[in-house]
Amino acid sequence: MTGWRIDDLEALAVVLGHILAHDGKAPRGELEELLKEKMVAWKVPLNVERFIRQGYLQEDEKGIIYLDWRTRAEITSKDLLGALMRSKEPNPSINVESEGSNEPEGSPQASVSAE
Repeated sequence: MTGWRIDDLEALAVVLGHILAHDGKAPRGELEELLKEKMVAWKVPLNVERFIRQGYLQEDEKGIIYLDWRTRAEITSKDLLGALMRSKEPNPSINVESEGSNEPEGSPQASVSAE
């Protein structure tokens, strides 16, 4: 994956996560719509074709996308899904207090307030 742009890596992670969460397959149109929410529309078909050409995905004659050999060889699906799930969890170390907080001025918890 040397030379990949960070947004292309993000697109691959999103596609792989979506496919893994949907029993290992997804319609191409569904994947493209998902990616259009994450990146500029003109790059979406280029990225999907690139992922197919490089062996991360395969497409059948009905337009269904599956994981291909390179994904199985390079990526541990359990680790990818775990990382994607952790990225959606709220950060428990950030304590947001309301403006009417009872915390004294200058305390760490009082310094972060909801606007």
